[in-house]
Parts: sequence; C-alpha cells; structure tokens
Amino acid sequence: DVTAFLQSRPDMVRRQILYSAARQYSEGDVMHWWHHPKFGLRSRITDDKLFLPLVASEYASFTGDKEIFSEIIPYLDSPKLSDNEKSRFENPPYSERRGTLEEHCILAIKSALSYGKHGLLVMGSGDWNDGMDEICAEGRGESVFNSMLAYLTIKKFLPYCHDKASELDRIAEELKSA
Repeated sequence: DVTAFLQSRPDMVRRQILYSAARQYSEGDVMHWWHHPKFGLRSRITDDKLFLPLVASEYASFTGDKEIFSEIIPYLDSPKLSDNEKSRFENPPYSERRGTLEEHCILAIKSALSYGKHGLLVMGSGDWNDGMDEICAEGRGESVFNSMLAYLTIKKFLPYCHDKASELDRIAEELKSA
C-alpha cells in the first residue's frame, strides 16, 4: 500500500521498506498482518514474501536511491512452523543475523519458490485470496498469479541485484515458460 506515496512522500516509503524488512525471518518468510513493534503472524503464506523486493525495486526505480539496498537490517528469530502448525501469532526477538536489504530481497524471492508439477509456484495458505487457505494443503495447488507476481518482482529487482542476478533471471524465464 505504501507505493501510493512514492510521488508525495518517498522518504516515508523508504522508512516503511526498511521497517517492513525487519519483519522477515532468517528463513525468508515474513510476518503477516503484523503490528508495532513486531507482533504478528508467522504463516505459510507465500505471496507476502514478494512484496518487499517488489516495493523496494519500485522505490529505487522511482527515486534513483540504489543505496537503500545496502542498508543493514536484522531478521526475526523464531522456530519454523511445525508440520501441524498453520500459523503462529508471536512477538519474536531479533536474530543476531543481519543482512543488507538486497540480501533480504533475495532471501524473500528464493523462499517463495516452491514449485508444483507444472513448474508454477505452489500456493501457500491464504495467498492473494484468504478463501483459498486449504488449496495447497497437499502441495498441489499451483498459482498462475503467484508465478506471474514472482516473474514481475524478479524482473523489477534485477537491476539492483549484484550476486544472484543471472540465477534470478533464469528463474524468471522458467516461470514465464511454465
């Protein structure tokens, strides 16, 4: 939602990107529906992961501020969801681990890449439509939307990605082909 302020308040958008990045777990998933300072839901939703690199790329493209990708941000520290947990409401501490915004974005993209038998991304619980929470309970619910969102996100992020650009571009092209 913050991208609506790019033209009028890019400073606010920048702060929100960095604030949001600090709501990411060290495995790459992100808090869903979190509240200040970091009370939120650890879930199996996958499309949430793609919003950080998408918005950060939109911001950098609009403002020319590529330095944002060098900002150091902590990760949240919490046990992964167990097989019998759909989600967990929590207030986890920050990890000792820190990473640049670029590293956060790469981790977010990579953690969203779970493929079904047709090469499309598998839906998590609640992706883009909360009424479809159980669609992927057995790992078979592929999503054209999530695949297209990942493709768009990767392509927009490539100009700001140094180490993994060729790998991410290959992934995007495979998603496009699928």
